[in-house]
Amino acid sequence: MVTNDNEIISLLLQIPSTSIDKKYLLNICLKEYQKSSNQLESIGDFEHLYLSSNALNYFLNETFLYRLLIKSVYIFNIEILYLLRFFLQDINEQLKTCSTISGKVYRGQLMTIDQIHSLTQSQENPIRFNSFIIANQNQEQARKSLQNFSNTNNSYRVLFEIGQNQIGKQYKEYIIFPITTIFKIYSVTLENRIWIVKINVIDNSNQTLQKKDFNSIQLAHYLRETGHLDQAEKLFELLLNQYPSLHSQCYHGLGRIAQDKGFYEISLDFYFKSLQTVSNDERSFCLNNIGCAYDYLEQYEEALQFYSQALTTMKSDIDKSMCLNNMGITYAKLDQYDQALLCFQDSLSIRERYLSPNHPDIGICYTNIGVISSSRDQLDDALKNYQLALKCFSINNSVQIFRAIVHQNMGEIFQNKNQFPRALKSYQDAHDIFQQFRPIDHPNVVYLQQQIEQMKQLK
Repeated sequence: MVTNDNEIISLLLQIPSTSIDKKYLLNICLKEYQKSSNQLESIGDFEHLYLSSNALNYFLNETFLYRLLIKSVYIFNIEILYLLRFFLQDINEQLKTCSTISGKVYRGQLMTIDQIHSLTQSQENPIRFNSFIIANQNQEQARKSLQNFSNTNNSYRVLFEIGQNQIGKQYKEYIIFPITTIFKIYSVTLENRIWIVKINVIDNSNQTLQKKDFNSIQLAHYLRETGHLDQAEKLFELLLNQYPSLHSQCYHGLGRIAQDKGFYEISLDFYFKSLQTVSNDERSFCLNNIGCAYDYLEQYEEALQFYSQALTTMKSDIDKSMCLNNMGITYAKLDQYDQALLCFQDSLSIRERYLSPNHPDIGICYTNIGVISSSRDQLDDALKNYQLALKCFSINNSVQIFRAIVHQNMGEIFQNKNQFPRALKSYQDAHDIFQQFRPIDHPNVVYLQQQIEQMKQLK
């Protein structure tokens, strides 16, 4: 199986594993396979016999650990993948001690027609496999092994040809490429009922792993920020059960996820739990998050109360600009536009002093000033501010949600101007982004679907 984005696996390799993880993994497996004597025997072998220095044998011999890893990758079980990161790390470390070899090598496997079409569409683009690549220097042996695959069902035989001068690691008779290796596809052709996929290595330097002090909490937030809300939630819950010292950070993360899903009362409950154990340095951020939750619940006076508490305890000007921005949003919802605009302008002034001209946080200020202009029926001024915001958001893929919000706001302006084709385009742009990061029943997604249907009728 091949993926265009395997950053999550790469990030797992950066997080140090602990004995707690292995014990937790054992408990999960013992509970899952308590009625299978064969599986319990395999688990027992792992518990008592596993050695880090022998990880490659565990992988190549398709042991219990191998099967668990492959299954977890296939269904993207982040809980098990996180606990299994020691296995990935041990294999990576063992590969470093292996000799390197160059030359054309081959790998055969079964794939669905959809996966093959995905490969065709990915030609000339960087890709990663979501496992360690095990290849053979002998093409005939690779083809023979491929022909021996039985019960293909809806799968097709695929032979990967990895071009010459591609450095791999040799372990016994195997040629292995690390899980972080980046390839490029050069051709996908069908020959004698076998799909031939020619690829080359373009990077095996592990540059994606150079993230200093990357930790479990950061991984959980990365999952949330990239739209993997359910997986992020599972990881935060796992960390919550494993490490009492992380309770405040986990409750905060679970609150953010509930907020992203539109479950604002649940998010508020998590934020208050976080407040009970948060450090003094992080208390102001927790107060700000509580303010956000109250704002979403339309309890605006309570929101302003917590924002004010947060603002008075914040030491950094940049942090204050964030809180001022949030207060401005709440004032705007109370139709107190003068006070809202003052907050946004103060926030923008701070950010312009400290940040680059097209920084996403400056774009957020432009967005909110545009909202105020729109609320005052200054529609052209609003559109100008929204365009400035989009310019800031266009250079950073991590702020796609803000781009969606701006497109949605522009759609509403075009709708008010009776420019229905432009409104439809803006709503569709917003919807295309939101559906990547929000569940189908999220309020924003539902609202945009309704607006799109309405604009289609008016177009």
